[in-house]
Amino acid sequence: MIGFKDWLENLVPKTEGDIDFQRDICRELVFAWEDHQEARTALERVMTNIGLEPIGEVGQQVNFDNREHQTNSNFQPGQVCKIVEPGWQLVSPRGILMIARAKVI
Repeated sequence: MIGFKDWLENLVPKTEGDIDFQRDICRELVFAWEDHQEARTALERVMTNIGLEPIGEVGQQVNFDNREHQTNSNFQPGQVCKIVEPGWQLVSPRGILMIARAKVI
């Protein structure tokens, strides 16, 4: 019988193909999260369980960084803006992979 610790270790991506697969699944989950307001709470639970981390919180004031934030305005780096939708990043053996930038105004 496989123990919980062994089962959990099997979930960690070990090969480049595993990491690519995890990244692709994370992107699909974020697309679903963006498109389906009514399912966000359930999707967020799944997304955080597989390693996705939110970038910011709605209403949070941050300094604009075009690597983490997306906008239709002409913000300059460091200019104060407000998050209207969090972004998502994946912490993987490759480092931090940006999945979706936070939307700011």
